[in-house]
Amino acid sequence: MNHEESCKLLTQIPVPTKKQISGYRNTDTPYYTTYPPGGAWKNDYSKAGFYSELDALKVADNKDAAVYVHVPFCEKLCYFCFCYTKIVKDKNKPQVLQTIDAINKEIQLYDRAFGDQDKPVVRQLQWGGGTPNYLTEQQFNYLMDSLRNAFSMDLLEEFALEVDPRTVSSEDIQKLNSFGVNRISMGIQDFNPQVQEAINRVQPLDTILKLVETVDSATSLNFDLIYGLPHQTVLTFSETIDTCIKIGADRLSIYCYDHTPDIHRHHALMDQSLMPSKNEKIEMFIMAAQTLISAGYEWIGIDHFAKREDSLTMARDQGKLGRTLNGYSVFREFNTEFGIGPSAISSLSKTYTQNVKDLGAHAKAVQAGEFPIFRGWDLDNDDLLRREVIMELLLYGRYSFSKFEQRFEKDMFSYFKGLSGALERLQRDNLVEANDCAIEATPLGRYYIHQIAKIFDKYSTASSDYVRTHAAIKLHEKNS
Repeated sequence: MNHEESCKLLTQIPVPTKKQISGYRNTDTPYYTTYPPGGAWKNDYSKAGFYSELDALKVADNKDAAVYVHVPFCEKLCYFCFCYTKIVKDKNKPQVLQTIDAINKEIQLYDRAFGDQDKPVVRQLQWGGGTPNYLTEQQFNYLMDSLRNAFSMDLLEEFALEVDPRTVSSEDIQKLNSFGVNRISMGIQDFNPQVQEAINRVQPLDTILKLVETVDSATSLNFDLIYGLPHQTVLTFSETIDTCIKIGADRLSIYCYDHTPDIHRHHALMDQSLMPSKNEKIEMFIMAAQTLISAGYEWIGIDHFAKREDSLTMARDQGKLGRTLNGYSVFREFNTEFGIGPSAISSLSKTYTQNVKDLGAHAKAVQAGEFPIFRGWDLDNDDLLRREVIMELLLYGRYSFSKFEQRFEKDMFSYFKGLSGALERLQRDNLVEANDCAIEATPLGRYYIHQIAKIFDKYSTASSDYVRTHAAIKLHEKNS
């Protein structure tokens, strides 16, 4: 099968049967933003691997990188939120000013680490949170100037920023366009007023439309949606999907809500009895996928959709699709991502690290000239091998046996014990096709791509803390 035929196959979306759903729905499966996922990382991480990777990057031929800046503040609490953020209305409060100064100092640590000659080349810059548009123009420019000093921005292609429609103005959007932001992500969640009221995120459609009108035509517009919220039904969520299509969003990210009041106490502010059932959530995602594809969108993977003319779709069609810590990417050829700010995660080739979440601890570390890392993982050769297979499956739903032999000089079936049996079960359920050349997800198997990837994961049975299930339509959701 050539690449064009493979891409055509990805547009087909059959509906899983009840038997298929019941066979996989209650099996714990990681989301695989990273491999190994964060649940396997060490809290007593020594940082030696991190510093080693920084040194290696100085002399690397490919210095391309992504940068993510986490702004840990919001003006209002959203009851569904699972991100690390603090609710502070006064942007000049000492806690806010001290944190902005600490983020600046963390950026300066990278500036000192690389010097003038060895700066990483940032191809993708993303601001998230929290709420990045929480910052004043002066505060934003202050941090941007520091980023330009620490990293080379000459080849920056994607400059993305998340905005809260309730707290951003049309004038703010115009300023972001002038700053060079070329991808804006709006947290829509749902257009239904009753749902918005229940999740404490009231943002009328008229507000969204006025903001969209000011987005530059060259700027890619992404809408984040969430299903599984109070008062949602297949019908009401279909109305939200239809509205997104009419507005013309270039990309949509459609996430499944995880109700975890034991971890996120504010989740308890929502009435769980008003939330849709597991089967209803499955129906919601299937409906959304079918509707979007019928309207001309492409299912890029997992929970991401894009218009056919969007750069993400073109990257996939050209075999250049990549996957970063923040989702799918048009960049295939780099694996260096710097996460800056409290709770941010970095990926430096063979090392993952996460910053401390506590604002005081973050500030204390950077004041002392230390990167504010509290946990991490150094990947060994086996981890790197498994990561490649898993990420390739998540990107394209396919992995070639010959590619594995060429890359690692190993036979895939000899290396992965029990692979034949695992593939046989997936084949019986019509989730994969496997022959002498490759393993490939069927159109139906795209719904279960994490289950397919999991057969290459050696850590998945380590502990319950290892698993975090955000994926696709929750056919592999944990029992609640």
